[in-house]
Amino acid sequence: IITVCAANGWLASDVEAGVLARLADAKLPNGTTGFFYADAFTLGTPLYRSALDAAIQSVPGVNDVLDIDYRRRRATDIFQPLPDVLPLGSGEILRIENDSDYPERGTLRVIPEGGR
Repeated sequence: IITVCAANGWLASDVEAGVLARLADAKLPNGTTGFFYADAFTLGTPLYRSALDAAIQSVPGVNDVLDIDYRRRRATDIFQPLPDVLPLGSGEILRIENDSDYPERGTLRVIPEGGR
């Protein structure tokens, strides 16, 4: 769950869509890949909060990242703040496809605050 502050004059829905697109497990129209593109993470690759923050803040209309909470699916139902480094085991791969048909492959929720 990512909570962002939308800049003045920006529609919250546009900011939400922009963040979801930037973080997508996909190739983007400009030729780059989304932050959670499958090839970006290999076995044991940790998630660095600073890299995720930078990706989110690069989205037009995002004024600030307020919170990032996470939970490991099937391990807990409790969300907790994302640490500076989220280590993964040597046999784990971070996967966030954000496909409602396959929630077990990781999901994202963006909550924009502010804007217009």
